[in-house]
Amino acid sequence: MNSVLKKNFAVFSVLDWIATLTAHIPNKGEQLVRYYGYYSNVSRGKRKKQKPEEKTDIRKIDAPPVSRELKKRWSYFIRKVYETDPLVCPKCQGEMRIISFVDQPDVIKKILQHLGLWEESHAPPQSEAVRKEMKELTFDPFYSQLI
Repeated sequence: MNSVLKKNFAVFSVLDWIATLTAHIPNKGEQLVRYYGYYSNVSRGKRKKQKPEEKTDIRKIDAPPVSRELKKRWSYFIRKVYETDPLVCPKCQGEMRIISFVDQPDVIKKILQHLGLWEESHAPPQSEAVRKEMKELTFDPFYSQLI
C-alpha cells in the first residue's frame, strides 16, 4: 500500500527556530492584533457584500427653548455641586434676591478693583488654612517652598 506521509513537524537550526519564533513578536511601539471568526477581515468583507449600505437621514434638531423654570434652577445646581447656597447672605444668613447680572469683563474688573478684590493672577484665592493643609500634604521640598 502506497501511503503519503504527512509532515506535522519541522526541524530547524537554533538560529532559524529563534527567528521563526520572534517573527510573531511586534516591534517596539507596534501592536499586533489578529481578528478571527466574526471580526476577521474575511467575515466583515462577506457581510458588507451581503448587506447593502444603509444611508442614514441626518436631521438638524433645534435646541430646546430655555424655560423660566430652568433659569431659576441654577442656584439649585450650585447648591448640589458645591454644597453651598449662593442666595444666602454670608453675614446675616438671610435670603438674597438677584437684582441684576453683570457679564461685561471690564465692568467686573472695575467693580473688583474698587472693592480691592482684583488680583492680576486669575487663580482662585486660597485661604491660610488651605495653604497650610497643602503644605502638610506635600513632601516635595521644592514645591513646599513655592506655597
